[in-house]
Amino acid sequence: MKPRLSGPAACAAVALVLLTGCSGSTGGGSEAPTAGGRASYDPPTAFDRARGVALPPDASALRAVLDGSTAYLPAQGSLKAVDLTDGKVIGTVNAQHPAQFFERPVIAEVGGARLAIISFSETIPGEGGGAPRAAAELVAMDTATHRAAWSLPLDLPDGRFRDGKYVTLLGVRGTTAVVSVTDGADALLLAVDLVSRKVLWSRTGFVGAMLGDGQIVGAVEKDRATAERRVSAVNLGDGRDAWTEDGDGLETTVRPAGPNTVLVQGKEKGSPKRFARLMDASTGRRLLDLGEFPGICAYDGRSVTVCHDRDLVVAADPATGNLLWKLPDDTGTRPAPTVTTAWHGLVYGRTNTGPVTLDAATGAQRPGDPGIAPTAVSGYAGLAEDEARHVTMAHPATG
Repeated sequence: MKPRLSGPAACAAVALVLLTGCSGSTGGGSEAPTAGGRASYDPPTAFDRARGVALPPDASALRAVLDGSTAYLPAQGSLKAVDLTDGKVIGTVNAQHPAQFFERPVIAEVGGARLAIISFSETIPGEGGGAPRAAAELVAMDTATHRAAWSLPLDLPDGRFRDGKYVTLLGVRGTTAVVSVTDGADALLLAVDLVSRKVLWSRTGFVGAMLGDGQIVGAVEKDRATAERRVSAVNLGDGRDAWTEDGDGLETTVRPAGPNTVLVQGKEKGSPKRFARLMDASTGRRLLDLGEFPGICAYDGRSVTVCHDRDLVVAADPATGNLLWKLPDDTGTRPAPTVTTAWHGLVYGRTNTGPVTLDAATGAQRPGDPGIAPTAVSGYAGLAEDEARHVTMAHPATG
């Protein structure tokens, strides 16, 4: 299934796809050893498949955030810091109340401290036999000491979000955190000042999925019976309307696709056709039409967004929407790999012949065997599932 390209992107596609056979300029760069005698590579091009340490099985490696030689792993009611060089837990912080669900942590600088912050969905028991109440909680770990910095319970409206709610920390801008609460039938946005630890504003009915430079982009339900939704944005500062896209779609979803770019997918009204497009989070401007693309997007942390599903990979500039390359290529000689992640100029994945790395800017396959197809990467290690042992391993970067 190929994306439908229009305007400048269509012209750029012809020239840029031709570059996929050329060697890229991105390479692994060795730095002085700083963790357990290991060097850091930015980005790593190879990992030691034979050497690896197991991560705690009670934590979610799929939601791990790697920060240098440390992995921050959410678990049931806690956040664990794990040393990637030996797999040892070097810090744990706990939620105040039993937590039903947890999401991926966020690393942020707040009030002069560097923190790993995680959101939990909780139910607080009622006092004196009273009814339990729904709550969200933010828990922060100091990344320097791996000790608890603070925790912040957030009450939710009475009678709502009692069961099956998901609490997601969308991100932090300055000292403001944005929290999204959804349960399939209801939605709430909360903007929280992390210094005063007070809620600045709240907005109901808005499924927030992406925090941009100054806007929060999500889907507003127009008709619950038909799942009709419209893509809209609110301002981070006050929660007021920023922009609304013309026209509605069905089953519309909004997902992150870059620092200020979203992937919008849904179904066209009155048609079985689906749509997918990249949009600017600040203005709502459409950047790139991806046709009926069913996959997801990953940002490499620098300058490239890679959108992928099982048989298609599309790379674009997230700021402009300009297409950089796509696989399969127009000649049909290069199939699309299964992408596992992208980081600092490299795309990691696997083909029928084993793990591969691609230059994120050109799509050119890098020479050599990377050893694994990591699902998360730092300069020191890559994470990969050991299917035989049913555990995630951290493999050291070697080049």
